Amino acid sequence: MPPPRNRLPMGRAVAGAFDRTSAFVCCALVVALLAVVSLGALTRSFGEPLIWTDELSRFLMVWLAVFGWVVASRKRIHVRIRFFQDRLPARAHQATELVIQFAMTLFGVLVAVYSVGLIGKNHDLDATSLPSRDVSSPTRCAS
Repeated sequence: MPPPRNRLPMGRAVAGAFDRTSAFVCCALVVALLAVVSLGALTRSFGEPLIWTDELSRFLMVWLAVFGWVVASRKRIHVRIRFFQDRLPARAHQATELVIQFAMTLFGVLVAVYSVGLIGKNHDLDATSLPSRDVSSPTRCAS
């Protein structure tokens, strides 16, 4: 009898690439956020603040929160309080876990759907203090 074959090698490869890319983007965003905040603090200390560092740091923080949520969800490392859930019988524990994962997925879908509408309404607004590009929406960043 032949050994069992891995049924989803392509899916696992794609998921692994997605996870690595998401983690890389998170790292890049953390480095960029650190650099921008440091630059803002440094220029303020010399009495010549760069105004755009505040706005850019806000945008970077939002993008970091989005990608951080993706990474934490994929690794299942969100901060959770499982005091009551851990005291449930095995079947009830699994059922509550399923409900929690479904609720998180639903929340993510709702945020994505409403975000598309919000971007559609505000796509023509520019960042007020950034010198060159608007980084507030992914459609503007890609263009």
